[in-house]
Amino acid sequence: MAMAFCPKDQYWDSSRKSCVSCALTCSQRSQRTCTDFCKFINCRKEQGRYYDHLLGACVSCDSTCTQHPQQCAHFCEKRPRSQANLQPELGRPQAGEVEVRSDNSGRHQGSEHGPGLRLSSDQLTLYCTLGVCLCAIFCC
Repeated sequence: MAMAFCPKDQYWDSSRKSCVSCALTCSQRSQRTCTDFCKFINCRKEQGRYYDHLLGACVSCDSTCTQHPQQCAHFCEKRPRSQANLQPELGRPQAGEVEVRSDNSGRHQGSEHGPGLRLSSDQLTLYCTLGVCLCAIFCC
């Protein structure tokens, strides 16, 4: 019998000639066949963490509570919102962030203080790239 295609949470066992659940191998030391699945399962066991499939890593919900994914809703909604938790929203810009505000003459100036729009350098790059793509779509 030829090797079959197995679902993501299973692997092909050539000795059994069938698909076997990865959940059975996660507790074993040599889990070469199901590493991504086992990382996902082990991460789900840790409270206050979720597995980000895009990053391929276990991420702390604490670091994402201001814009948390669905997996962190139970963690972030229970957490009291103190001043320390609001720091990224109200504090000074963090490394790689840009804050823009307008002075009385209507001109925009970069600043470390005061309310305004804050974008990380990654977000700024993403939005610029999207803008160029939109221009290319509409102009061509």
